[in-house]
Amino acid sequence: MKKEDSKERLMDAILAEDARVPNNTPDQEFLENIDSQIEIPGNVIAPPLWKRLAVASCLILGLTLIGTALWKQPLKKETLTVREVKDREFLNEAAAPAPQAFQVNPEGNAKIAEGDLIAFGDSGADSQVESLSRKRQSSIVDIESVERPVNIVEPLDCVAPERAELGEPHNQNARHNQLIDQPFKSPLESPLSTFSIDTDRASYTNLRNNINRGIQINPDSVRIEELINAFSYDYSTPVDTHPFAVNVEIASCPWNTENRLVKVGLKGKEIDNSDRPSTNLVLLCDVSGSMNNPKKLGYLKASFMELIENLDERDTVSIVTYAGSEGIALKPTKADAEGRPAIFNAIETLRSGGSTNGEAGIKLAYSLANKNFLKGGVNRVLLATDGDFNVGVRGDEELLSIVKQGAKKGTYLTVLGLGQNLNDGMLEKITNDGDGQYFFIDSQQEGHRVFGKELTGTLVTIAKDVKIQVEFNPAEVSEYRLIGYANRQLKDEDFNNDRVDAGEIGAGHTVTALYEVVPGKAKPVVYDLKYGKSGEEEKLSTEPSARYFSEAIEELLTLKLRYKQPEGTQSTLMEYPINESGMDFSHASEDFRFASSIALYGMLLRNTEYTGTADFSTVEEIAGENLKDDPQRKEFLELVRKTKR
Repeated sequence: MKKEDSKERLMDAILAEDARVPNNTPDQEFLENIDSQIEIPGNVIAPPLWKRLAVASCLILGLTLIGTALWKQPLKKETLTVREVKDREFLNEAAAPAPQAFQVNPEGNAKIAEGDLIAFGDSGADSQVESLSRKRQSSIVDIESVERPVNIVEPLDCVAPERAELGEPHNQNARHNQLIDQPFKSPLESPLSTFSIDTDRASYTNLRNNINRGIQINPDSVRIEELINAFSYDYSTPVDTHPFAVNVEIASCPWNTENRLVKVGLKGKEIDNSDRPSTNLVLLCDVSGSMNNPKKLGYLKASFMELIENLDERDTVSIVTYAGSEGIALKPTKADAEGRPAIFNAIETLRSGGSTNGEAGIKLAYSLANKNFLKGGVNRVLLATDGDFNVGVRGDEELLSIVKQGAKKGTYLTVLGLGQNLNDGMLEKITNDGDGQYFFIDSQQEGHRVFGKELTGTLVTIAKDVKIQVEFNPAEVSEYRLIGYANRQLKDEDFNNDRVDAGEIGAGHTVTALYEVVPGKAKPVVYDLKYGKSGEEEKLSTEPSARYFSEAIEELLTLKLRYKQPEGTQSTLMEYPINESGMDFSHASEDFRFASSIALYGMLLRNTEYTGTADFSTVEEIAGENLKDDPQRKEFLELVRKTKR
């Protein structure tokens, strides 16, 4: 299939599901010329008088609602793309469920704001959306930019309780695992800090979506490591046989200048799309009734179409659906010129309905992946869901067992979370413990990032079961605290145990972890013990602390990492002693400073006790000085400003 044909299919799918298409995405180029791609109806017969009256009533009601809302708060404007509608029958049907989406121009035709089409799509059943979308393609004839008031719900200050009544409450249907922040620890009592790496970024994308919608942030939804790792950093790439390079930087802490901030950064080796291995992909699509929403099923279709755009004859694609009962929507098909039309068609024709039988769908998907297993290739199940596994599963552990068994056999999991009622806690758990990746798709642009810009990182694993263990020198470190990674902690003995799973790194991925360190000589937490040794001198003489005082007094810490090759079973050890740099925060790299601003932002959202006198203005100042002309960093700065209001 020609690329132009598949682009047209993608456009049709987006329109059919009413999914928003952000500016500056690959889809924008052909959407800007949509007026030349669709047919304008010739003679339009005027509707009966009763239809005109119905439309007028809806328009008056819509204008009344808008006027009332604007009267309550200062008027702000934003620029929106609008489409002119000339089909009066379509206007009459569409205006009924969403009158606020229409404006009347001087010629008597209606205009639909691009963003407001979502409100209309959300209001109807799948069959109604499909029917109206066909009419829309022959009734939308012009595209231009206009100014209009912004959403009447201002983004909420996500921390201050006194402002809680100004925004929507927490989304009570979204489910998150409880997070407990790591406290400061003494190297004498806890010399080791051990955790699994995390390359997910679902928490950041979900946060962005909630702030833009004016929803109050649930602190347990803020996983600081995922906020930090949602951005890329200019770390050095590997130059030896290891699949990733280690980058360490130390400077003063911006929210407590008496303390030090240690950044541990990993950079995976990069693989060009043309050099990646062949893939065996099973697209596991949740098409239950809860997915009947353009921000769910619409984004699912558009994201998977983006994926197919970047595959070729090396790759095989299967599609499994589940809703009440599981089924194979597409048998294993090569993504070559002959097979691509069938893949696109299978994605286009996905329809939602029924209850969710997640267990049956996942079992079938892994069975299909194993049947077509590619030795030496990429074998992956891509699950797209709103996380509502309400039929056929007795608990998270059952799902986790399925995913773990798949990973042991070489088939890995990628999860795409969709919608506002997401079971975030369950999806995070099965990806954390099952060698998986977890993304939240809140826009077509995010789908492009996951399956376009960062395709090889999404598909190709370069190292698995990656663990980090830091040993702190009690002669130089009084206390330390790991920022984030609350759900990624491991027992110290797990570091050397190859049977314990950990996270994976994809091609080109960066991973960042931050420690806040209190300089000085460590002191025991308890001086006088009734049983065993007591007193500071005796405490300092015990192993392993004593060797630091005699042999390695200048070292701040020792960094150790373990990883396995993608198909390996035995881990490789990397070890680096790290000395104090003495560097001030103002002289640290832009990446260091920007990552610290994200960490501070996450701590403020979580209302932790470790932020000192810093506030959102501190975050805004640091982030604003370290944007590096990066659109994603500029987006983050705008989120910070919205949070301040």
